[in-house]
Amino acid sequence: MKKLTLEIFLVLVAFSAVAAESLPYESVLAKGNELLEKQAYADAARLFDEAIESRRSEQNSGSLAVVHLLLPAAKAHAGLGQERRVNAYFDAAIDLLESPSSEDKTDLIAEAFSARQEIGSLSSSKTRSRQLVEIYDIASEVLGDKDLRTASMATELGLSLAYKGQQDEAVIYLDQAYSILKGASFVDPDEIGSELLSLGAANVLVDRAETADELVGIAVAIGASTEEPVPIYRAPPVYPSDCLAKGISGEVSMAIAVDNTGRVSDVRVTELHSWRGRKEREANDRSCGRGLEKAAQDAVSRFRYIPKLEQGAMVGSEGVTTTVSFVVE
Repeated sequence: MKKLTLEIFLVLVAFSAVAAESLPYESVLAKGNELLEKQAYADAARLFDEAIESRRSEQNSGSLAVVHLLLPAAKAHAGLGQERRVNAYFDAAIDLLESPSSEDKTDLIAEAFSARQEIGSLSSSKTRSRQLVEIYDIASEVLGDKDLRTASMATELGLSLAYKGQQDEAVIYLDQAYSILKGASFVDPDEIGSELLSLGAANVLVDRAETADELVGIAVAIGASTEEPVPIYRAPPVYPSDCLAKGISGEVSMAIAVDNTGRVSDVRVTELHSWRGRKEREANDRSCGRGLEKAAQDAVSRFRYIPKLEQGAMVGSEGVTTTVSFVVE
């Protein structure tokens, strides 16, 4: 389906935005991000929508500054489960990033890719993949092969495709990342070491052990190491429908084991705290405890890590801790 143009997107925003006194741009971002941190998605969405509508009425509505608002606005609407709005926001951001501009957009491109990666459980995989590829294509043109962020995006794309079983497509992007990293002698060793290890773990997922070993070898040669497994993919949990209907929120803490390929080999629940409603966090309501525990365990079993690197080899680890949250808005 043809992506929404910026003009159509702005009509969507104008339709839902409520007229309000315009806040300074920086204040909107600060206040909106504070609301996102508190998971007050409805308030954050309203604030960002109003700010975007205000920008729309100005002559500089095509400015890259709008992208700074579009990305957190997409996160807010993702929290409300509004897939169509999320997709429209990202398409509008991509349109602006693709347009000629004298402004520096290098950081914004990386921010847009990270935001689209973060919001992975709502949109259809086809739409999300298409938008990630489009952002990566912009990065390839603007950042080029002299920026580690381009390699990182290529690795993330490869990982995303590998998780969906699209091995051949994944390898294309992983090879692009490898090509960039091999020529990255200009980069600080600590920075490139982390990227090499991420790419090594990604190649394990597509059954290219020899390439993974080569990447790890390069990382070791420049002094890279990991004392603990590093998460590279956190599968989103499925909120149990009965718990959601009852308004039960919760946090499930777990101790896990990570094998030498970065897969989770064991999951053990160590603590559960659940409560009813938004204002009763202190009251422990365990009526949905088992459902939340199982949903958290199912999600964590699909997590992927860069394994601990010890004396040049990827090794398994036990006692790694992680927490999965379920919050009713």
